Amino acid sequence: MIAASDKKIEEELGKLVRVLGNVVPSLAEVRVFGSYNNGNWNPEISDVDVFVETRDEDYSRNPENYERRAAVISYIKREIDGKIPFDVIIFSTEDVKRYSQSDGLAGVFIYSAKNGRPLHLNELPILN
Repeated sequence: MIAASDKKIEEELGKLVRVLGNVVPSLAEVRVFGSYNNGNWNPEISDVDVFVETRDEDYSRNPENYERRAAVISYIKREIDGKIPFDVIIFSTEDVKRYSQSDGLAGVFIYSAKNGRPLHLNELPILN
């Protein structure tokens, strides 16, 4: 049985995916990961981690794109229930490729995020 708080979070995650689909170009993936996904989320101290991947390089982790990513995250937070602490992290597909090859924390983070529960997958067919 899903707890009432989890039900509300699941509803807000659905809303978040719809909002992302409207504001993030070339949305590839949305995944929930971390403590909420692992079942050890504590509403007193935890946030809900959401990984977003876009094929649009204008949303890459390059410093010159910070304002664009921040504006999208601010918009999302205005559109969904502010009582649920979502941590929305946006990466471009190229970021994911680059960071996933890292032996450091960035590689561990990408591995964890990409193994989260998919909320939205918009995969392109592989062409030979």
